Amino acid sequence: MKIEWNKKYTTIAVYTFITLASVVFFGFFINNLNFVTSKLGVFFTLIAPILYGFAIAYILNPMLKFFESKVVDKLFKKSKPKNKRSWAILFTYLTAFIIVGIMFWIVIPEVGNSISNLANQTLTFVNNIDSHIANLESIIPFNDIPKDITDKITARLTEILMSIYDMISSAAPHIVNATVKFSKGIFNFIFGIIIAIYLLAGKEQFISQIKKICYSVIKKDKVDFLIKLTHEGNDIFSGFISGKILDSLIIGIICFAGMSILRIPSAMLVSLLVGITNVIPYFGPFIGAIPSTLIILMDSPSKALVFVIFVLILQQFDGNILGPKILGESTGLSPFWVIFAILFFGGTMRVLGMFIGVPTFAVIYNLIRRIVNHNLRKKDLSTVTDDYASPEHPILK
Repeated sequence: MKIEWNKKYTTIAVYTFITLASVVFFGFFINNLNFVTSKLGVFFTLIAPILYGFAIAYILNPMLKFFESKVVDKLFKKSKPKNKRSWAILFTYLTAFIIVGIMFWIVIPEVGNSISNLANQTLTFVNNIDSHIANLESIIPFNDIPKDITDKITARLTEILMSIYDMISSAAPHIVNATVKFSKGIFNFIFGIIIAIYLLAGKEQFISQIKKICYSVIKKDKVDFLIKLTHEGNDIFSGFISGKILDSLIIGIICFAGMSILRIPSAMLVSLLVGITNVIPYFGPFIGAIPSTLIILMDSPSKALVFVIFVLILQQFDGNILGPKILGESTGLSPFWVIFAILFFGGTMRVLGMFIGVPTFAVIYNLIRRIVNHNLRKKDLSTVTDDYASPEHPILK
């Protein structure tokens, strides 16, 4: 018996099968969530060196392009393109290793000494709490506050400081565990460095192969649109990441120089905290300033007050002068969406999410904006947001 295929019913059957398969897959995923997540964990563990390689290559690529265009082309004019790329990779890795070496040679020992002294300073501060309160009384008048309230504040502050001391003292085992995990990750990181070399050396070939595959299975106009979106997303993401790292590095250096001039203790540790947390927009300065103030408070309450004033001035300089100069309008997001991205991605991916949340959401925002504008043009409607505000309630400029 010959089967007569009907295009209409065949299409319905295919969609039905896809729907049922999706429902079955989703049900299996929900019922075996622990199994699926464990298998995904094994998968990501296996490909960890490749992920490290992609991350390292992406971070080093701007430096590679700089050396290739500004240095290698002038020094090796007659060399073959592959040889020029090899020299550029060599200069890039040498520069990266020098930067990391300086970090380990100067920054890490200073930070280690500051952390080792912090526990002793905490205990000393607790033992001399009465003299510190007396010093504060010379600055802030406590005469009008009832004695029982000040006694409660003193007792509570002592409890908090003792808790901090206990936490620092008990941190050693956790540091050991973290060191063991870090040692296990060194293997993947080393392989990632090697993989990054091959990715940087043949990045044009890899990109061309991906384009070739896309053009073979997707319509040309859609692939062109995806390529344009990818370029825009890369400009947003890399521009924000590199700009924010440079901005935070400058702020960390200025913070260290200012604290050294003002003779504020733990300058290296605090500057490192301020610089690292500064990569988080809006919330970063507060996240870094609070623990930094507590660290300085252990050594000198009066210097802690000086630090608070200094860091407020520093953050105003960063927010109004330095940051806009370096970053400009790299994300195109309003403050509301920046805060939303930090809270959402920070809640789902913790510290990493707070760092990459803003550029990631900026890429998503740009994609949605393009799709909306494309659909509006198809309907012969305006793509200007101001045109959709009512005359009675125009958009404030």
